[in-house]
Amino acid sequence: MGVKLNSKKILILSIFILISLSVYAAYCIYRPLGLIKPNVGNNYSRTIQNGNFNLKWPDSVEGAISIKDTNFNYNNGTFKPSPTASVAKLITSLVVLNKYPLSLNQQGPELTISTNDESIYKNYLAQDGSVTYVSEGEKISEYQLLESMLLPSSDNAADTLALWAFGSLKNYQTAANDFLKSNGLYDTTVGSDASGLSPDTMSTPNDLLKLGTLAVNNPVIKDIVSMKSASLPGIGVKTNYNSLLGKLGIDGIKTGNTDQAGGVLLTSSEINIEGKNLTLLSSVMKTSSLATALSSSEDIVSKFRNNFSNNYNLSGTLDNIKYKTPWNNKFLNLEIRNLYLPKTLNSTKINISLKLKNVNQYNKSGDYLGKLSIETNIPENRYTFDVYLKDTPSKPSLWWLITHP
Repeated sequence: MGVKLNSKKILILSIFILISLSVYAAYCIYRPLGLIKPNVGNNYSRTIQNGNFNLKWPDSVEGAISIKDTNFNYNNGTFKPSPTASVAKLITSLVVLNKYPLSLNQQGPELTISTNDESIYKNYLAQDGSVTYVSEGEKISEYQLLESMLLPSSDNAADTLALWAFGSLKNYQTAANDFLKSNGLYDTTVGSDASGLSPDTMSTPNDLLKLGTLAVNNPVIKDIVSMKSASLPGIGVKTNYNSLLGKLGIDGIKTGNTDQAGGVLLTSSEINIEGKNLTLLSSVMKTSSLATALSSSEDIVSKFRNNFSNNYNLSGTLDNIKYKTPWNNKFLNLEIRNLYLPKTLNSTKINISLKLKNVNQYNKSGDYLGKLSIETNIPENRYTFDVYLKDTPSKPSLWWLITHP
């Protein structure tokens, strides 16, 4: 037997249903919608590469190039140790200064030229070595001997300095080889003299770069090798054999040239990229002459400096980062204001990261959303840019609100 509703009960039920629907509709229309996350999440990162490194080595040259205080090294082969010629005098300088350090503008101890020192001079002169005149009884300082061996590349000054510091060339050889190994120059060996005229002092282009780092890290050596000339006692003004000084930011380091070694050159040069100073080190060995070593090094440094650029594109990264509004399945785009792509060394990695907030239906175009960071490796720099909402979200329809409680 069915239940009969009278008109009063029907009215009450209808009012209840109407109120319930109204409350439901009001809830659906005025409730806060959930926050919308970016499609890649709130923390996004990606690594990209800056262009391709491009450096063609001159023909018949063994060489290498690096950037000081980084792990970047680029060379044109696998090398066996070969004679260093007068680049060996950098080793002499470092080992002597390790035992008898000097400060900038300090002359250091004064030496008296002995009969043996004069004989060393005459011996190198007879071998057609690079010499500076000395005579018995002459007074010369440690610093002046360093100038003499590093600028006009005096062979006799190198041996005289080594004998003064270590008592014999054999003792110097032992100390120098120990010094080299302790500094990671495992392919470099000091031979029978301190000058490099003898071919038994040997190294490789990669080890010469390590030697160059040690040299430019020593303020006294770095200062001397940057001089175009110096006035030496008893012999007057002598010119630095490194004719590249002042070109392409080149400020050192050491030339070498013998029949057995050919032309050898180790250079340092400064380049400013994005406000950071970088020291480029280059080495060439086994060239046909010192002139060839100089021209080859100039060519290498020039080409290397052209390998810093901002040849990378963020559009592929940023265009895919959007917010999707669920009520109409449309995407909201981002805007990064004053975006700047910093220069870095080609072939190195660039880290891109985004930290973004969520959005809702009340956001509008121009609202701040977070930060974009660009980090470069060589040089090490970090740039940060503000990210804004480019599009104002359209409002959800009443039908969508009601049908998506």
